[in-house]
Amino acid sequence: MNQQAVQTVGAAKGGLKSRFITAILALPVVLLILWQGGLPFSAFIAIVCVIMGIEWINILSKGDKFPKILLSGLLVLTALASHDGFGSGLGFYIFGILFSIGMSLLLGVKLSLLSGGFAYIGAATLSIILLRSIDNGLWLVFFVFWVVWATDVMAYVFGKTIGGPKLAPVISPNKTWAGLLGGVIGAAIIGAAVSFFLPNATLLSLVVFGGILAVISQIGDLFESSLKRKYEMKDSGGILPGHGGMLDRLDGMLAVVIAVFLLLIARSFDKGLTADAVLVW
Repeated sequence: MNQQAVQTVGAAKGGLKSRFITAILALPVVLLILWQGGLPFSAFIAIVCVIMGIEWINILSKGDKFPKILLSGLLVLTALASHDGFGSGLGFYIFGILFSIGMSLLLGVKLSLLSGGFAYIGAATLSIILLRSIDNGLWLVFFVFWVVWATDVMAYVFGKTIGGPKLAPVISPNKTWAGLLGGVIGAAIIGAAVSFFLPNATLLSLVVFGGILAVISQIGDLFESSLKRKYEMKDSGGILPGHGGMLDRLDGMLAVVIAVFLLLIARSFDKGLTADAVLVW
């Protein structure tokens, strides 16, 4: 093996080790805060989403400072408003979109920088906090977290061991159709396991739903990959050793949590409830 190949293998092993250590250290903290819920959970989500907002602007504009401050403030206020309930959270989210559009036009920056970042990351902020606050919210958010993690792990395992045709070679050359299949299987298994803890959900419904969310997770991943490729960025940041930035780690999570929240909204209206009613699984 030549020297360049040895260096590549060494770097890969080092990266994998860093990823493992970061996951082991972060996972207990995340699960504890998730279990606690309430204000600690909302504050934690606000911090994570602010980091993602900063990374979003770094990707699109190479570090424009004032939009970072503005987007960070909007995301923190969205988290606080969401903590107070559905009506205040959704109301501030709509206000935030209109305000960010106005500020984008006033500052002369592209809408995708401020408005796009808030619309996407703000929707995830609103969704995850409100999901945790409803009946069975703990298990519902556990379901979302484990589905995304199982999708990532199984997609990696199937992609590496089976390989085969590429899923989206232009956007993300490492992703394969076999990896997508592995992710769907992993998410379906999580759905089957969680069905025992959600009283009004059937085994079949959560198995199918888990598989669908695995596809949505991969779409979220590909969306962020397309942004980084367009703006010639390797990682969204470096806050998580071995993983890159928060957006790199949570790109699939953003899409999934928004999808789950929208489904619950649709189910609530289907049952004849008002927008301010408590959403129940």
